[in-house]
Amino acid sequence: MKRLYALVFVVAFLLPFCSSGKQPQEMKLKDFFFYEEKDGKMIKRDSNVYHQGDVVKFYIEIVGFGYRKTDKGYEIRVAEILKVYTSDGDLIHQREVVNTKTTLKELPPYLGFKTKFGLSKGVRIGLYRIEVDIVDGIGKTTLRIEKNIKVKGII
Repeated sequence: MKRLYALVFVVAFLLPFCSSGKQPQEMKLKDFFFYEEKDGKMIKRDSNVYHQGDVVKFYIEIVGFGYRKTDKGYEIRVAEILKVYTSDGDLIHQREVVNTKTTLKELPPYLGFKTKFGLSKGVRIGLYRIEVDIVDGIGKTTLRIEKNIKVKGII
């Protein structure tokens, strides 16, 4: 009789994960870097210092995102929301960069996001905080990534 209860407990515990298909792990940041493009390739930047008028480009990789197994593959729903703040905490830029629902034949080991935004030539010199929220529509979680950049005058 003890074995039957143990089996029922294991099935009851695993059933929510099996029925929804989502991974029972936490969404985490795998990689983040600022980059430049040369000949269509990403080249990692050694610095987070930009100048007025530059385009800030960064790459994010995440693991542990939710998915739903379907007869056509693996359904994934993610959104990326970008916010940029001054050193005083004033929000100066906000946009939904990506909002996607897709079905893939193979489940990828990670999801990658290339994001960019422009600095106006009149933006104040100083420190800025970039805040990126990756919202997992299936896993019902949000991963917040915060990075700083420094803006110098036009060269």
